[in-house]
Amino acid sequence: MVKRNIVENYGTSSMDIEVIYNGVDTGKFHPDNRGRYRNEIRRRHGLADNDFVALFVGSGFERKGVESLIKAVESIPEPVSLLIAGKGPAAKFRNKIKNQKIIFCGPRKDIMAYYAAADIFVFPTIYEPFGNVHLEALASGLPVITTRNSGAAEIIKDGVNGFVVSEPEDFREIAEKIKILLDRDRLKSMAENARRSAEEFTFEKYIGNISALYGKIVAK
Repeated sequence: MVKRNIVENYGTSSMDIEVIYNGVDTGKFHPDNRGRYRNEIRRRHGLADNDFVALFVGSGFERKGVESLIKAVESIPEPVSLLIAGKGPAAKFRNKIKNQKIIFCGPRKDIMAYYAAADIFVFPTIYEPFGNVHLEALASGLPVITTRNSGAAEIIKDGVNGFVVSEPEDFREIAEKIKILLDRDRLKSMAENARRSAEEFTFEKYIGNISALYGKIVAK
C-alpha cells in the first residue's frame, strides 16, 4: 500500500521500490501466553473466563477508528466486551458506551498479556502504513479484523486469519465480522490460522530479507 502511495504521489518508478514487511517476535507474542496471563488480565478488568473479548491496541484513537469500533460493539445484541489499550482521549468516547462492557486500559507495558486475554483483535483504522499490532495479534493467535486502509490488510486472508472491512466508518460491517467470530468453532480455526500466518513474518526472516536487499544494492 505504501509503495503504491509513493508511486502515485511522487512519480517514483515501482521498479525502484522493494517491499519488505515488518517482523514480529513470535516468542514474546505467542498463544501460550494465555496460560500465563489470561485469567490475571480478565480478573483485573472484571471479565469472566467465558466472556467474549475483543481487543484494540493503539494510540491516536480518532485515526485508528475507536469510535467506529465502539459503535460496532454496541450494535451487537450478544454480549461482547472490548478492551481498548493505548493513549487517547477516553472521556470523548465514554458517552457512546450504553450496553456492552467497554474498558479503556490506557498505555500498557505488558501488552502481550492483553493479547493473551482477548479472543479477537479489531483495528478499524482510517489510515495505517502497516501497524505492528496486526502481527502481534496474529502471533498471539488472534484473528484480526482491520480495514483496507491498512498496509497490513495485505497479510489478512479474509475468512482465514481475519477479515478486511472496506470502510472504517462502516460499523455495521465491523459488527458483522465480529459476530461471525462469536462462533467458537470458527474462532478456534481462525485463531490457529492466525498463528500460522504470523510464523511467516519472524524477525529472522525480516533480517534475512533486509540483508538480501543490501546484498543486491552492493552488487550493483
